[in-house]
Amino acid sequence: MINNRLYWWLESNRILNPNQAGFRTGQQAEDQLCRLSQKVIDGFQEKKSTTAVFVDLQQAYDRVWRKGLLWKMREVGIHGRLYQWVKYFLVNRMIQTKINNGISSKLIQEEGLPQGSSLRCTLFLIFINDLPAVVQTEKALYADDLVMWHTNKHPGISARLLNEDLDRLRNYCDKWKLKINSSKTVYSVFTKSHIVAKKNIRLSLRGTNLKKEEIPIYLGVKLDRQLALKEHIQDLRGRANKRLQLVKRLASTSWGSDKNTLKQLYIGYVRSLMEYNLALQSISSKTNKDLLDRVQSQAVHFISGGMRSTPTAACEIHTNIEPLGLRRDAAVMNMVERYKRSDKSHPNRQLIDTWKPTGRLKQKSVMDIATYLQEKHHLPNNKENLQHFCKEIPPHHRKYIENIRTQLIEETSEKHGDPIDIMITAQKTLDTYPEHWIHVYTDGSAFKGTINGGYGVRIQYPDKTKEEQ
Repeated sequence: MINNRLYWWLESNRILNPNQAGFRTGQQAEDQLCRLSQKVIDGFQEKKSTTAVFVDLQQAYDRVWRKGLLWKMREVGIHGRLYQWVKYFLVNRMIQTKINNGISSKLIQEEGLPQGSSLRCTLFLIFINDLPAVVQTEKALYADDLVMWHTNKHPGISARLLNEDLDRLRNYCDKWKLKINSSKTVYSVFTKSHIVAKKNIRLSLRGTNLKKEEIPIYLGVKLDRQLALKEHIQDLRGRANKRLQLVKRLASTSWGSDKNTLKQLYIGYVRSLMEYNLALQSISSKTNKDLLDRVQSQAVHFISGGMRSTPTAACEIHTNIEPLGLRRDAAVMNMVERYKRSDKSHPNRQLIDTWKPTGRLKQKSVMDIATYLQEKHHLPNNKENLQHFCKEIPPHHRKYIENIRTQLIEETSEKHGDPIDIMITAQKTLDTYPEHWIHVYTDGSAFKGTINGGYGVRIQYPDKTKEEQ
């Protein structure tokens, strides 16, 4: 309850930094990866290189300075009973360790946020909310995973600006009692130039030169210097193949699970792994994407019982499993549509509003693919902003509970009754509703409740105007 009220207040008053995507409704890890990859590929189109620093905050949650957190809460406007509740929730917390039958003495925790608490994530967002403002180069933050980058034709200029940001970040961490892990903080240069790729750039933190990582891992994705995502997709293929082999052990030609069970196992256990950051996979080459498509080809042949010579498309139709290519396109469109409907202060919304295509290289970015798909499918341009929070209705306000009527005012049998009598009874039921109400009629059906589905909607307003779809 406390966490819901606090988080609603932070979001409805736009307190949280737009560069932070962690633990926030309507935002995902792929948002930060999409923006980083888009900036890198746009740099490729302009013959520029992007130098990125991946910062590791050591034990970030366990090092939160509680007095500093309380001070920041007051600074953003959290006062009164909520502030007092959080204050007494944090202070005088005891810790005790048990080993076998021995129990240590109790110690008071001076730092850190309580593990397992729903407030832990929200309070952490407040504590590092001012961190992005310290970094002057471009940045993306997902909880405590920070990446900052700069794009330029001359990597030396990027190095100078990033070194300045590293100094600012070091001073920030010293002030707020955070610690940067120098051994795990690495940098990488994304470039098409083999000459630039071979050079080592001097980036230092507290006098220690940062290690150059050829294939850094950010939010679970392996990023190579040309953003071909070859290593990432090969890793996904290897892990997916291992899972598929386990699924294959559950059935044979004469025994085992049925088709529907195997299908659900594949979708939930194997395909879910291959679809991590699905939209980002679309920027990879066809050769790399075929590696994952072959895994699905094996799966649908196995599930449907088809021979090797059976076309994969036929097996996908038989099992009602969508091709991965279609799912990648859908993921790109959904992601970009979500950005277009985001608040204008969102960095990804700003990126989309200002982006202009350039076709110097054949390599496509997420925005290039989204533009192509929008023209192909004739998507509308008029967008309505998504509203994840209603500022006028706080979560602690009691909501009106609708009285849902599931029966007509007169008993009648839909299957065996006279259609005319059913229509008259339905109309009598509708006449009992107030005239100033908006009437919404919906219907939908699907073959066996799973495939070839369709729906219809009719909205009728008090002035008798209507909308149908």
